[in-house]
Amino acid sequence: DNNTGGIFRTVTSEQGSETTLFADLEALNYTAGQLLTTDQEDCSYGNEVGRIGLGGIALSADEEKIYVVNIDRGSVIALPSKAPTYAQMKEYPVADPGCIGGEFKLFALKYHQGSLYVGGTCTAEGSQDQNDLTVHIFELNPENGDTKEIFSTSYPKGYWYDSPADGQLTAHWLTDIEFTRQGNMVISLSDRSAHRYCGNGQILNQFPDILMVWKDKDGNW
Repeated sequence: DNNTGGIFRTVTSEQGSETTLFADLEALNYTAGQLLTTDQEDCSYGNEVGRIGLGGIALSADEEKIYVVNIDRGSVIALPSKAPTYAQMKEYPVADPGCIGGEFKLFALKYHQGSLYVGGTCTAEGSQDQNDLTVHIFELNPENGDTKEIFSTSYPKGYWYDSPADGQLTAHWLTDIEFTRQGNMVISLSDRSAHRYCGNGQILNQFPDILMVWKDKDGNW
């Protein structure tokens, strides 16, 4: 199955676990993109990493809503946690923050104290200039869809590339957001070169990173 918009649910018990399809976003008219290469032995298969499909998933505090990043649409989709239908769903687009020499690709998502925090990467794949590779985090109000950019940095290393398929140059992308008990924000930078790697053996030179972000005296990240 080459469906890129499936959300699955796993139920665990003392007897084991069972995983079933919870929601198919494509069937619910929120397509998540189409695989251009479906043969997993073809190195072009890795080109789609971070470009289509679904990213982070978050659950509301009352567990009534599920939020998921639709990478292909550049948005966050909200759906009920029980028997979702198209009429019950909402979509919150997140605008490109002004990427230079590449595209803006969302992935990271966190529900925290009533707000959604969604993060994405300016890929710099066109310019292949590390200075253009930046990550951006937005605070999203799930009640009305309002978004505001709260943090960005050019710290990430490298730029996105798909050729050569066995390349091992670092290519950071923002994949996760968490908060500490003290209220600091922790962001995870994965190394995309390892995710899309296609070559003999395994890639050993991976350089992910973790950043800690805190607010200044004026409340700015």
